[in-house]
Amino acid sequence: MKQTNENISTTANSDYTECNGHQDDLIKARKDSDNDDAATNTSSSSSTNLNNSGLVSSVVANPNELIVLPESSFNIRIQSTGLDTFELPVTSSELVQEIHQVLMDKEETCHRTCFSLQLDGIVLDNFTELKNIDNLKEGTLLKVIEGL
Repeated sequence: MKQTNENISTTANSDYTECNGHQDDLIKARKDSDNDDAATNTSSSSSTNLNNSGLVSSVVANPNELIVLPESSFNIRIQSTGLDTFELPVTSSELVQEIHQVLMDKEETCHRTCFSLQLDGIVLDNFTELKNIDNLKEGTLLKVIEGL
């Protein structure tokens, strides 16, 4: 059943205002946020400032302090069977899966669909962030190992 604007009454002094995103949907939105409870208010110490690159990571040193660490960008080298080694720019917050996807999208490596990435003979988990992989830094060589 369609609801019309005549069925909802609002006044200028109301705490709510009508918001019509779609003619059949009427949503009431709060005009003020001063009455929010203390649990939703945040202090300036928990605000996040972006560094010049716009990439950040946060670490909680203690419950009352938020420390913002910049993400690092670096190049890794990829070695695939039958191809020259090439460099790939990455950030420390990327997942191994994202490198896997880049290789599947690349013209030179797209025909390989079942493979793993290895660092020093150890298979990397696809859902691991690069910053959590020991010995992964600028110039590190990852090998593409084809699956069976």
